[in-house]
Amino acid sequence: MYEYWLISAPGEKSAEESFNRIRNIKERVEGCLCFRFNFPMTELRVGTLDSLQSLKNLLDHIVKEVGQIESELKTKSQDYSALQNSIQSYNRQQTGSLITRDLDGIIKKEHVQHVLDSEYFTIAAVIVPNALVDEWKKCYESLLPEKVVPRSSQEIFSDTEHTLYAVTLFAAQFAPFKEKCRERKFLVRSYTYNEEIQSQTKQKQKELQQKKDKQYRNLLPWLKIQFGEAFSAWIHVKALRLFVESVLRYGLPVNFVSAVMLPKPKSFKKLRDMLNREFDTSVGQRVSEDVEMSKQFGFQAEEFYSYVCYPIKLDFVSTSNILK
Repeated sequence: MYEYWLISAPGEKSAEESFNRIRNIKERVEGCLCFRFNFPMTELRVGTLDSLQSLKNLLDHIVKEVGQIESELKTKSQDYSALQNSIQSYNRQQTGSLITRDLDGIIKKEHVQHVLDSEYFTIAAVIVPNALVDEWKKCYESLLPEKVVPRSSQEIFSDTEHTLYAVTLFAAQFAPFKEKCRERKFLVRSYTYNEEIQSQTKQKQKELQQKKDKQYRNLLPWLKIQFGEAFSAWIHVKALRLFVESVLRYGLPVNFVSAVMLPKPKSFKKLRDMLNREFDTSVGQRVSEDVEMSKQFGFQAEEFYSYVCYPIKLDFVSTSNILK
């Protein structure tokens, strides 16, 4: 994983001189990139820190903007997740176990056409465990003798556990037949063929998918834009922290140079050590005091150096082509 370092070092007589010290170190670390950047602001001196109120206003503005992005993201995510859950629930009804799934998409008109206009006959949709299929074929006619149409059993669908059969019988004998099936561990599902319902089911599935596709098409560009806004806000906060920490560390009047570094992971320790040695004499005993103070507040000592540093870890994006 690559990470950028946002650093500042104590100033010299000129900012260029200070940056040259950082750049000279960079040149001795293989594959390290380094860029200088400046904070455009008026000169600050002791007693004029009230002018830093603008930094607080800027931070409040950033927090407000990010809060709005977070709120919108939460709403959009909930809407998209709810739609996705509806589609998944619908798909489970269409693709789950024969015991619970919707039979409208399985039983076709040709399976029931011979009884659609009949006043006396009906179809029973029977779910048979695969282990009992042979038994079903042998006994279904005798479950209610002379009430079940001989050789009317039709195998309609089968999965890994069950097989769906449609059998024709007298409509008045449906309840007794269902009870007889239950005794043999055959499950009779309540089902009435309705061509209109089948058409509505297909239309609903199509509409749900179209709605999801539309939401996705709208959501993706919004996410790209808002990610850029959130990332920019994050970098601004990092820069603000670097500035404030540098003022507190190096004092007034403001005199420090800031830079962005991108070392290779294998060079992290080497670069840390070189920067620490380079700027340790500029700060002197103050670094040790900062380290001791950090321990009192529960921070790790290695997080504090003779220069100010805030890492920017980009583990959520690909940086494979940054350093080659």
